[in-house]
Amino acid sequence: MPVPLSFLLIIIINIMSKEPRFDGSQYQVKVVTPQGEAEWCSLKTPKQWKNEEKRNYLSTVIVPSDEAQSIIDTCNGMIEMLKEKVDKNPKLSPHDPYKTLDDGRVALKFKRPAFLANDKYPATPPVTTFMPDGEEVDWEKTEWSIGNGSIISIGGYVRPYYVPMLGLGIQLRLEAVKIHELKEYVAGGGDSFKEE
Repeated sequence: MPVPLSFLLIIIINIMSKEPRFDGSQYQVKVVTPQGEAEWCSLKTPKQWKNEEKRNYLSTVIVPSDEAQSIIDTCNGMIEMLKEKVDKNPKLSPHDPYKTLDDGRVALKFKRPAFLANDKYPATPPVTTFMPDGEEVDWEKTEWSIGNGSIISIGGYVRPYYVPMLGLGIQLRLEAVKIHELKEYVAGGGDSFKEE
């Protein structure tokens, strides 16, 4: 039975009138954190949480609240700017990429999606990381990871996302890490690498 022309026109109109997918990269702002204490660095091998398919490279840096404030202000300013652009009254994501700790310092939580190789693309490479002398870490030949308590700074982006089900939110996108003081973590070597 042939499909009525009016039905086909309705489908075409619906497809053409759909809003384009939100692209947070067009709004992202580059940031470099101050030096701070490393926590939960996963730069060589991405972390995959239980019951999730997504894999991410991760790094948190803990800094004094006054030194974190400009990044927090950038996050909040971006949300305010984008509220009108995405929806008249958008739902806001309950997830912030930063957290104030009991001692008053702020944990800035950076991540970057990691994808497995497929027919079109290679696997996402490890995070570009530099030693105190500026030499780049060769993660292929390195047996250690950055342990908690190391002093690092992170280069990345304040990047918004908008998913109607989850809402409008901000992520800190991980691009590169500079090690200033290294406390090596070696698998099985103690508790310097903790899971939240």
